[in-house]
Amino acid sequence: MTTEYNGITISPNGESGYIAEFGALVSFQSATSMMAKKPETPIESNLTRINNIAYWGADNLFPQKLTEVIRKNISYTRGLALKAEQIYGLGLEYGYESIMEGEKVFMPHYDQQIDDFLYYSENVSGGDLFGLQTKDLAYFGMIFPEFHLTVDRGKIFAIQHRPTAQCRLALQEIEGQYVGLIRDCFISANWGKGAGFQDRLTLRRPVISRGYDPAAEMRNRTDGYQYVMPVGLPSLLETYYTHPDHISIIDSKWLDVSNFIPQFKAASLKNKVAINYIIEVADWYWPAAYPEWNTLIGQNNAKSQERMKQIKTQELQKFNSFFGNLDDAGRSMLIDKKLVYSGGSGAPTEISAWTIKVLEKSKLGEDGYLEDARDAHTMIYTAIGIDESIQGKKAGTGGSNGSDKREAYNIGNLTSTPQARLILRVYDFVSRYNGWKGPDGQPIKWRVKRAEMQTKDQFSPNKRESTEPQ
Repeated sequence: MTTEYNGITISPNGESGYIAEFGALVSFQSATSMMAKKPETPIESNLTRINNIAYWGADNLFPQKLTEVIRKNISYTRGLALKAEQIYGLGLEYGYESIMEGEKVFMPHYDQQIDDFLYYSENVSGGDLFGLQTKDLAYFGMIFPEFHLTVDRGKIFAIQHRPTAQCRLALQEIEGQYVGLIRDCFISANWGKGAGFQDRLTLRRPVISRGYDPAAEMRNRTDGYQYVMPVGLPSLLETYYTHPDHISIIDSKWLDVSNFIPQFKAASLKNKVAINYIIEVADWYWPAAYPEWNTLIGQNNAKSQERMKQIKTQELQKFNSFFGNLDDAGRSMLIDKKLVYSGGSGAPTEISAWTIKVLEKSKLGEDGYLEDARDAHTMIYTAIGIDESIQGKKAGTGGSNGSDKREAYNIGNLTSTPQARLILRVYDFVSRYNGWKGPDGQPIKWRVKRAEMQTKDQFSPNKRESTEPQ
């Protein structure tokens, strides 16, 4: 609940405050301060060797804190959801490639073994496996698929999706035949509670490195039946984890701007409702209405101060009983006035005992800062790589036309191909390991089904008519 201290209001989550005296909103916590600016490769030292974990962020909680920051912003959350939907397209399909009229053509295929593999993978992952992978890739730029082998190690039975936020990599080997390689992945839901790689609830999985033939490597290993293959977007500086491009919206402070505007408008609306009038009471009114007033001032003790407060409270109650029921017919209010002569023959100046000023309504709660909000929304979508028009209209504006949405959709399909290819590599790896082939021995390959929005003139006349659903 909201806490108030002598005109200073603190929000329920403790992240903002409002100083009524100055009309100032204070934000105690920014998106930047909630998380490390970027995931940095930990410095090699004896201490990190004891921990044996490559920290993701300064406190090893980069994914958790990034998720918390994203969820507090509408544009950030929706933008990443749209990015995941673009990568997903219409879902996965598998088949083989054939040459027809001199061109390579993808031919969809059916194989009961492959369908069983997808069925088992989604069951063990707890949902749409490809959907889970696209979301983690959109958020963190990495996925950690875990391959489950059959007892004879001859087949990959299923892929289990391991949430990216729960996965941490071991430090690179510094000696022996595996120098430079990452040999283990540690999986835990308790990193925020100080979990370590040796904790009872922390899972350890050997890592399949991306060498010349990872399928042959996994066949020849004997250190387990479950292996993890880290897959991530290219990173320029980081060794262990990907640094997603969209994090630039946090470092650039645009996310703070986007978060601050709703807080400011909410405080402005609250203030506008609470203070519609300023009532001024002339100092001469009190001794004129209450003969004891000057005596109370002269006494100047706790008892006299309390009595003066009682008098003011009584007056305000009388005023409020009138002012709060303006709909009652026939109401009248008597306000004292004082004549002040400035000398000479000029007319006296009238000074009212009570002066009521109606405040001009602020526009902050209606359309103030909308331009800033639109700019922040645009910058967030730009960092993610989403065209604003794809959701139907830009924030705070009228709707975009159909051609804008169509082109945004088609371009989004095209530009999301590199991210989709990262995930498809995982499935192509399974095809190679399991030896899945087409009818003439062609290797089974995977792709994302995609639809292209077209204009009406691109359809033949017999396909232009629409029918009602039966």
